[in-house]
Order: sequence, then C-alpha cells, then structure tokens
Amino acid sequence: MMIKTMKHKLISPLNIFVLITLISAGLYLIYAYSAGAESWYWLAMSNVDDRFYDFRIHVAFVADRHHLYSRMNYDAGCFPPLSYCMYYFFFKIFFRPEIPDYRSVELFQLDFFSSIILYYTIAVVLLMYFALTLYAGNEHRKACALFFVSVLLSVPGYECLMIGNSVLLVMVMLLLACKLRDSDSAVLREMALILIAVAAGFKIYPAIMGFLYLKERRFREAIRLTIYGIILFFGPFAFFGGAEGFRLWLDNVVQTMGMMDLGRIQCIREMIYSLVTWAGYTLADSIYSIISIGFVLLMLVFAWFTGSGHRRLFYLCAIMIFFPSSCCRYTLCFLVIPLATWFFDEPAASDSPKGISIPDLMEVILYTGVYAIPMLWGFITRFEWNYGYYMLTYVEVWIYVFAYSLLIFNIARDVVAFAMGRGPARRSHKLNQS
Repeated sequence: MMIKTMKHKLISPLNIFVLITLISAGLYLIYAYSAGAESWYWLAMSNVDDRFYDFRIHVAFVADRHHLYSRMNYDAGCFPPLSYCMYYFFFKIFFRPEIPDYRSVELFQLDFFSSIILYYTIAVVLLMYFALTLYAGNEHRKACALFFVSVLLSVPGYECLMIGNSVLLVMVMLLLACKLRDSDSAVLREMALILIAVAAGFKIYPAIMGFLYLKERRFREAIRLTIYGIILFFGPFAFFGGAEGFRLWLDNVVQTMGMMDLGRIQCIREMIYSLVTWAGYTLADSIYSIISIGFVLLMLVFAWFTGSGHRRLFYLCAIMIFFPSSCCRYTLCFLVIPLATWFFDEPAASDSPKGISIPDLMEVILYTGVYAIPMLWGFITRFEWNYGYYMLTYVEVWIYVFAYSLLIFNIARDVVAFAMGRGPARRSHKLNQS
C-alpha cells in the first residue's frame, strides 16, 4: 500500500510536466552541441535578430516621446502609453545628447545598453520566481524551483527572454495578482487590483482578468479596478502626444487587429484565414472579425460555467493568447498562470487513492506539448524548420497544434462535465462584500 501511495505521489501533473520539459531541454543541448548554429536557427525560426528586439525598438521609439505614436508603425505593436513610461525610464538612463535619432542607431553599440537589458531581464525573472513561491509555499519550494526552471527552458520561455517583449513582465504581474486577490489582507487585495490595472496599461487585454471579480460578485472591487484602469490607461497619454497621441494609437490598434498574414497560426483570426485561403475560398473581412469576437464570447461563457479554477484562468488566458492579431509564441507564457494554480493551489490529483485521472493526464501532456522543446518530433523529421511561410515553421506548427488541442480538450471536458450534471462549483467567497 505504501509503495502504491508513493507511486501516486510521483505520478502527478506537476512531475509529468517538469520531467518531460527538462528532458526535452537536455536533449536539445545535446543536439545543439552536435549541430551547432543550425540548432538555433531551428528553435528561433531563423530569427537571428531576436536579441531583445522588442525591447530595443520601443526604447528607440520613445526617444521622442511627444511624437511616439507617429514614429512607430502598426506592425511594431500598439502598446498603451503606460508601458512607454518604463521604456522612457530606460532610455533616460543611457541617453546621449549627441545622437540625434535613436531609430537609426544600433542600440547594442551604446555603452552599457546590454547591461541595462541584462539587469531588467534578471529583475523580471526573479519576480516571476517570487510569484511562484507565493503559490507553492514552503511545503512545495523544491517543486516550485523545478517548475520555474522548466518554464525558462521551454519554447515560450526562450522566446520571452530572447525577444525582450514586456509580455513576460505583464504575465508576472497577473500571476501575482491572481494569488493576492484572495489574500486575507485588504492591502494585498488592493495591490492585486493595481497590478491588474498596470498590466492592462501595458497590454490592454489583461483587463479581461476583471471578469473574475464579476464572476465572484465582488462588484466594489470591480468598480475600483475600473477606476484604476481608466486612470493608468488615459493618464500617461499626457506625456506621449495627448489627444493626438491617443488618436494615432487607436489607429495603430485598428490596423493591427485587421492584420491577416497567410501562414500565421498564432491567433484565431489568422489561423482561420490561412485555412480558408489554402482551401481555395475567400471570406469577407467582417466574417473574420465576427469569428474573433465570437471566440472571446465563447471563452467568457466557459470561464463562467466551468467548475475548475485553473481552467477558468485558462479560458481567460486563451483570450490573451489567441485573440490579438499581433501575437507570437511568447504570449503562450500566460499559461503559467493556470498551471501554477493547478499545480500548487488546487488539490493534487496524486492525493486521490486512484492517483492521477486520465483526463488530468491528457491535459498535462497537452500543456507539456506547448512548452517542451519538441525534440522527439525533431529527430523524426530531421529538424526541418520551414514550411514555406515566415511564421509557419516546424517548431511553431508543433507547439500550436498542442495549444489548440489543449483549447479543444478543455472545452470538451467542461461540456461533458456539464452534460453529466457536474456544472459549475458554487464557490462561496468570503470576500464577496469587500
């Protein structure tokens, strides 16, 4: 009986995720040792300019803060101005008055720029580890460290660290907020509201996390969150072009959300566009807009009715991952939020006398397929990396097949649960009247 119990403890969703992810990373290092630079072309989709590219271009844009949104083009992103407060701070650290236009300068040539990026990245990574330790507590500190390392050595982890997009910082803020929002401390609960508002001020779509407060009837907190969000979103425009800056930003958003490239599968809109085009059909642009909005509404419906806490977060994160047209694989880092909740905040499947259930096993394997470097399939296909489209490469196809499979599986699992009478668990929240 003791041996059987130990076996159930070892075969848990967390252990499966960590084991497969770390083995994949180890195999990749062995392959990289033998293949050299070709291994990195395969993993990086041949993007040799991944060296903190997103960080560099936004620092260059903000050099002239009054004309920020006229200097940037829509395909470079459409960040709200709060994020540019951070970029402007970094710009002022290494500013040199003899350089007239930072757009024409290779920023890595500037003294100490690499050091600034290094310390920024270290700070974000350490903050992520701190957030995960809040979930794990002292009891699971070792497991937390292994999970943390496995995330950093994953495909989304690599992309977040190499491209320097602020999405990793936003994910960490939301990770902290999701833990603090249920704290016994009123101060920490308020901090959670501010973190969500700041995250939304960086990327807009994290505002969807306010749905959690509506679901739990925490209306007073929802109102305060809305107030924080409005202030932190509109206030910084005063430093970045004012009303004209807002108009230009809005124009960038409209253009970005209307973007459709053949071969992109990273968002719902462009994936369906690619499939329809390859099939030889043509649809009106309005149809794709309806599909995108319908996807968001579908995710909100499942987030409302699911009886699982981590799947509720998954559906909300799915909006942040699959809805934005400008998204890339680094947005898959948002899945750390439901994973941390599942692994550390919910009862472990291994605690059951029967051990992990088949549905839980299938779910964690799909999560692992999104994160682990796909070495097994790489060896089978001899590491062919390109299928003829810039954003449709071997690594990308693999992880998004798993990402969409995870989406479909979770939907099917909740549909079956609801059909069998296991609808949404009624959670009596002690903070409803806060």
